[in-house]
Amino acid sequence: MILFWLLAALSDVDLCKPVVEPPLIEVDPRSMEIKISRSYGIPWVVCAQEKGAPAPVLRVTAKDGSGNHVLFDKAIELRDSLRHDTDSFSARAEGCADVAPNHRDATAVLQGPVGNRHWYNRRTVDVELVAEGGLAPLAFKAQTEVFCRACSDGDRISMSYYINDFDKNTARMILSVDKARYECAKGGGRMTLRRFWKDPAVDEWAPLQPYEVVDNMQDRLKPEKGEMTLEVIEASHHFCKAGKQNLFELVGIDEYAGIIRHNYGPSDALHRGGIEFLKCGK
Repeated sequence: MILFWLLAALSDVDLCKPVVEPPLIEVDPRSMEIKISRSYGIPWVVCAQEKGAPAPVLRVTAKDGSGNHVLFDKAIELRDSLRHDTDSFSARAEGCADVAPNHRDATAVLQGPVGNRHWYNRRTVDVELVAEGGLAPLAFKAQTEVFCRACSDGDRISMSYYINDFDKNTARMILSVDKARYECAKGGGRMTLRRFWKDPAVDEWAPLQPYEVVDNMQDRLKPEKGEMTLEVIEASHHFCKAGKQNLFELVGIDEYAGIIRHNYGPSDALHRGGIEFLKCGK
């Protein structure tokens, strides 16, 4: 870097004078990814590096109800080409990495559009750039906040509805949800069962009107091992009608919308199935 020092000696400007802009920290409201950037003067960085300043280290730490989590810890490479006067470093960290699944903090908030609201845990994120020696002016500490989904949609939910083999005049309906997921979702969503009569020759669902609606199915679940389960045996008049099919749909609202979609496909949070009238006992 002899050329650098020659330029410094001939220049009226102190090339080793710290040139640094305030840090910029942005949080993506959808992904909760954190972007950190800061501009600096390249001649000043070259000068500091020539004097032995170590590379600065960026550390991003999150703190929530389940403890402290290091999201990012890495030395930052600073540009040392004198072709430009200024440059900036940038880094990204996943703000909700290492979250505990189905762990809802006492300070969790329910937010989002009605019908698709979710529980979110607040997470305090500390951003620190450790810089020493000639690069010390680059150092900073800042704090921001992200909101992480508390409940996992990847857990299991299942529903079955079938004619009893031993008694064709009764049907058995079983609904079950992972217990941890159920506890996490409490107060933040519901499931509704809707039943329809349908002509077997007609495929359309839209014009159908339910003959029965059972709301808040989640409140009827009972603990059974690691699950919350509802088991109901029904008489034939609930599912048998001459010339008709008995169809049902399980509708998930708010915290139950995504988990039903995950288990049963992208059908607008509906689990649709049917009992054909020909199977009804006579």
